[in-house]
Amino acid sequence: MVFGILNMLCFSKAIQKIPPAIAFSVWTGLALAGLQIGDALWISAINNPLKLVCIVAILIGVIGLKFATAKEETKPS
Repeated sequence: MVFGILNMLCFSKAIQKIPPAIAFSVWTGLALAGLQIGDALWISAINNPLKLVCIVAILIGVIGLKFATAKEETKPS
């Protein structure tokens, strides 16, 4: 319950600074990647190389969104 409340507080701060669609995409992507990495560390669940490639693709997408958003924010009006 504490993590759920903390999650919502952090997410509400994020959507004040970046567009909600990007914030949600990043939040969801990081949650999915984090869960898979956690499974790999504690349960050894990554036994398929394709799963690892997909996790890396999610992380690359999140990083790409971050850089694309940063460039949009610094454009002169």
